[in-house]
Amino acid sequence: MAAPRGAPDVRVIASPLEDVTDRALVAFVFEGDEPLSARVRALDRRIGGKIADALRLGDFKGKPDTSTTIIPQTKDAPDRVLLVGLGTREKLTTDRVRVGAGRAASVLRDREAVRFSIDLPSEGAVSPAECAHAAVEGLLAGQYRFDRYKTGADDRKKPIERITLVVAKSAPLADVRAAAERGRIVGEAQCFVRDLQNEPGNAMTPSRLAAEAQRVSRSTGLRCRVYSEAEVRRMGMTAFLAVAQGSHEPPKLIVLEWNPPRAKKDVVALVGKGITFDSGGISIKPWKDMWDMKFDMSGGAAVIGTMVAAAQLKLPQRLVGIVPATENLPSGTALKPGDIIRAMSGTTIEIHSTDAEGRMILADALALAVKRKPAAIIDLATLTGSIVSAIGGHASGLFSNDEKLAESVRRAGDATGERLWPMPMWDEYQSLIKSDVADIKNVGGSYGGSIAAAMFLRRFVADVPWVHLDIAGTAYLDCSDGWRPKGGAGVGVRLLIRFLEDRLEKESSK
Repeated sequence: MAAPRGAPDVRVIASPLEDVTDRALVAFVFEGDEPLSARVRALDRRIGGKIADALRLGDFKGKPDTSTTIIPQTKDAPDRVLLVGLGTREKLTTDRVRVGAGRAASVLRDREAVRFSIDLPSEGAVSPAECAHAAVEGLLAGQYRFDRYKTGADDRKKPIERITLVVAKSAPLADVRAAAERGRIVGEAQCFVRDLQNEPGNAMTPSRLAAEAQRVSRSTGLRCRVYSEAEVRRMGMTAFLAVAQGSHEPPKLIVLEWNPPRAKKDVVALVGKGITFDSGGISIKPWKDMWDMKFDMSGGAAVIGTMVAAAQLKLPQRLVGIVPATENLPSGTALKPGDIIRAMSGTTIEIHSTDAEGRMILADALALAVKRKPAAIIDLATLTGSIVSAIGGHASGLFSNDEKLAESVRRAGDATGERLWPMPMWDEYQSLIKSDVADIKNVGGSYGGSIAAAMFLRRFVADVPWVHLDIAGTAYLDCSDGWRPKGGAGVGVRLLIRFLEDRLEKESSK
């Protein structure tokens, strides 16, 4: 896969900080760290003690996700030293490294520092290799900008060309470089997903999303098959087609496969919602916030990005990625409230709202995944506003029919900073989707909307271990959060890759 637009070159060197020659330098500082680490003390001597002064005066305290810039103005010193806080040494985590590196890249990109070096922490509970992996993911996320449609020179900051990770000479350099490379692959896949998300709906149509999947497959060894509307019809995916029938844009069913040599025999299925624009259909949405419905394909984009990263990492795990892609628009041919649809599985669905379309296309996609006899299914979807009302935007909702699988996915979320919150799926909730005239209806009542959606999806996974991730609150940002710009967040790639790596490690230790 070609690197996303503006992706910088990432290098790793072992060197004292005072020998680094880049004109911009990033140094991590722990909160309450007295004295400073030996590496930062040596740098501080080179720049006239200004780091110690900033800490002594309280101008900078090293708290997590904070930074300050020092202009040394001393001979042979960098033009700019950016101090980034990591919090207390005892509470150092990979996520704090990731966020700190992201903040550094965001600040320096805005100041047009096209090359800079960043010192990796050499002390604390996180190993140099783990720091490198997390830092590269954060650096790529923080430097990301989607500005291809900007025409003014002032609106297009110079992209970062090169980032150099600096480690102590005692660090295991080969391990650190390998970890940094893994971080680069995952970070660039996440940025690729953000590019897909941020494209406007008139550009990122179902056909374009399918073409992007085919393009990246050719360069990564993935097998990609795109099914046309006629082929989908022959497959009996009528719930998917019912949503698509209101648009002039033809729907596309994207199926990606990763079958590496010497891989485990079992297969993990990833399913992603690919609504490239969601107006709500006949049950049309309010106009005010409809512009951001271009992000309704975020789950599908995450599946494509994860498949790309898995192939580049050469994970020895068979995977299938399924993305039903369509628009949801009102027209004379659109699905109507009150219609009854028979899904591919044979289940009949009464339509109460055409704005509950994501679960309709996922019903057929999940049924198709079940036919592959997978060991596990994980789906991602910007499915409900209810999940945002329930838990806000700092975590995705996790629903599952299998406690062990759910716990494995949740742990991967904690490790990667893409946190998940388990939601109930008790049998009593099944009444939310009970229909008077069909097997089920596609919405519940006034409350528990995200649970009703999950109970709907559960009907289509049979007895396969399954996790549903409702990413409506985390898939994109309404405003910058300090280190990530407004827009697509690329959620899901880090989480799924970590889950797959953990699963492989567990299997190999048996």
